[in-house]
Amino acid sequence: MAHDIAQTLAKSHRGLVVAPAGCGKTRLIADAVNCDRDRQLVLTHTHAGVRAILDHLNTVGVSISRVRVTNIDSFALRYANAFPNLSGWYTREPKDDQWPEIHTAAKRAFQCRAVQRILHATYRGIYVDEYQDCSAGQHALVSTLAVILPCRILGDPLQAIFRQVHKDTFLNWALAETEFDKIGELSVPHRWKGRNEALGEWLLDVRKRIETGAEIDLQQACLNWRSYTDEPNQIAACKALLTKKGDKVIAVRQWRPQCYKLAGNLGNAYISMETVDCQDLQDWCERLEGSSGVARLEMIAHFAEECLTRLSSDVRAYPQKIRAKKKLTPQKPDRKALLVQMREVVRDNALSAVDRLLTAYTGLTENPVFKRRELWSEMRRALHRHKGMTGKTLRETAWSLRETARRIGRTVPHHCISTTLLVKGLQFDHAVILNLKDFQDAENAYVAMTRGAHTLTILPDSQKVRFEKPHYSRQDISADSTER
Repeated sequence: MAHDIAQTLAKSHRGLVVAPAGCGKTRLIADAVNCDRDRQLVLTHTHAGVRAILDHLNTVGVSISRVRVTNIDSFALRYANAFPNLSGWYTREPKDDQWPEIHTAAKRAFQCRAVQRILHATYRGIYVDEYQDCSAGQHALVSTLAVILPCRILGDPLQAIFRQVHKDTFLNWALAETEFDKIGELSVPHRWKGRNEALGEWLLDVRKRIETGAEIDLQQACLNWRSYTDEPNQIAACKALLTKKGDKVIAVRQWRPQCYKLAGNLGNAYISMETVDCQDLQDWCERLEGSSGVARLEMIAHFAEECLTRLSSDVRAYPQKIRAKKKLTPQKPDRKALLVQMREVVRDNALSAVDRLLTAYTGLTENPVFKRRELWSEMRRALHRHKGMTGKTLRETAWSLRETARRIGRTVPHHCISTTLLVKGLQFDHAVILNLKDFQDAENAYVAMTRGAHTLTILPDSQKVRFEKPHYSRQDISADSTER
């Protein structure tokens, strides 16, 4: 059945497959690409999604020469930058609020016959994964591409959680179903096969209940649930899963600050995930490079407090005392080493001094706990890479690192705390929803529930829950959300 859908999808010119979570969508893309010997373009939304697709393509033996897998926005930016006179785009490193404009710029480039010939010479077809996450602008871009090459889209409207990001420019799913021919819907919960098949079947039933607005009973043998959602219970639920040696665990909350706080309370056992582009990293790089002397030292101290917890009061006070030119005579070797590097930052404007100070912070005997380990690590990587890059700012170096990650994907840590926005499309062995009432909408709750293949732990405020019907079931084509 799945192989038949893969062949039909590969032969289609405007095909659509609806794929519930864990039902083999990524494998279907790999199988469909494998049906055609010509080079294909596969577009998705996150660099985690890029990695998942590349892994499945490798599993079915698709040569990297036969496919390019990339992020939709990265693909659009590449062509907009390559043809600035056609696209009207002249910014190589866009910031957050500029990304929606790139879709229109790339669309202008693809409307040129010369660019269309390049696309024809490079690819024979296109696949777009996680289509429910498209904005109206991305959909308009894909619609333009679909005129040039065969285009197949795959997605699940019940996982459309990027509405909160796209806001008033999100895609109306009814529009996708109107413009593309529905080939079929996947229905076998492969993610749980041989792991927790009862959980997989229960989640399919949950999906039906969500779609109809029916009540869901959480007291089931196939999952764990705790009746308290306070922080001690959240910490206990996370720690209980540390016994699963070698397994991947995801703890889910709604907002990133909640994730950072909990990571800081778990003693470096879990890592909080950052966003795809990590705009915070670029902002910190720009602020650091734009400061010097004591101002730079204070900036680094603020960065350390953003990323670390359990820094002692005397360590936190050092920058202010240095500014006030107070005498400091610490007795402990780690404090002396930290103070040496702080004074070096004040004297030496080289970024290498910043890197040495960050090393001194992590060398403190209290073993500071990370709230934002990834942000800290990426700053260190940017500082190291910047040493060998002439003519580049630290911010540009950081942007380049994240863009590389966007293209090739990244390795997900074994124990993560994150939001649904960052883990959608990823599979873990165990998932724990730390407070189900975080998720008032059905889409986010469904995404959170479907991450764990072996176990699902839920901390609700009630044994029985009910969600408002999902947004797509309340949409119609007359409510078309178009690019504005």
